[in-house]
Amino acid sequence: SIAYALKENATLQVLDLGANCIGNEGAALIASALKENTSLQKLYLCTNRIRNEGAASIASALKKNTSLEVLDLRDNWIGNEGAAL
Repeated sequence: SIAYALKENATLQVLDLGANCIGNEGAALIASALKENTSLQKLYLCTNRIRNEGAASIASALKKNTSLEVLDLRDNWIGNEGAAL
């Protein structure tokens, strides 16, 4: 899967997964990978039906990830609760 590859990859700097309908489950898998990845600088997850739960997974991962500089979550289904994370 892409999430597994992202965990193992040490060279990828930009990943655009926009408009893939990954939802909360996919967001959680990506978040797990972000905790280990040290090379990704830009991640585009716009228009993926991610809700508050998925946003929480990503927010948690960002506490450990030190390389990500750009995260695009536009046009997802994240409410005020998820945005506050």
